[in-house]
Amino acid sequence: MSDASDDLLDDLDIRSEDIAEKEMERCLRIYFHRNVEGYLDNWKHPEWMTFSGLKMMLGLPWMLYRKIYVVAIIIAFIYASTGGLINKFAIIPIFSWIYLAFEYPLMNTYELTINIAATVWIMLICGWMNGAIYVRYSKRIIQRMKSKLSDEDFEKQLILKGGVEGVLPSVVILGMVMMLLSSISTGMNPILIF
Repeated sequence: MSDASDDLLDDLDIRSEDIAEKEMERCLRIYFHRNVEGYLDNWKHPEWMTFSGLKMMLGLPWMLYRKIYVVAIIIAFIYASTGGLINKFAIIPIFSWIYLAFEYPLMNTYELTINIAATVWIMLICGWMNGAIYVRYSKRIIQRMKSKLSDEDFEKQLILKGGVEGVLPSVVILGMVMMLLSSISTGMNPILIF
């Protein structure tokens, strides 16, 4: 993990030693809810880089699904700051490829190259890094809650804050599908819709 991502998640100066390893594993099991063993392997062996096709193709909605809101908002902000240079569908790479398939005849070589490079870059980052980001983010949330809450409140908040969120990513994906279909059927440039 890079220094920038360490700074991003270091709101508090809490180290993982503050919570015993067995206790952290128990908390992570509760927090993750699904695919627990894969994420625990990532926690136990952070040097292992795992790749996920689902994380790669969904990108930002996967982060919303796993409740990594802070990181998702920062990535969306950075992405939006490109000023329309990169198509707005690149935050969901599978949609970006569909968009590029329909729009590439209308793009000049420079635009097409930038869009393909950005989409591939985003896909690789999401596929390789989302799991590690999620584990690190989860540890920070658990440590923060453990330091601030009583044991009874901690257990309740661990269940509430962890797990998955199905509504928000679904809304984002549905909105992107509608925008994609609208731009393809009307010939409008979806970059101008934002």
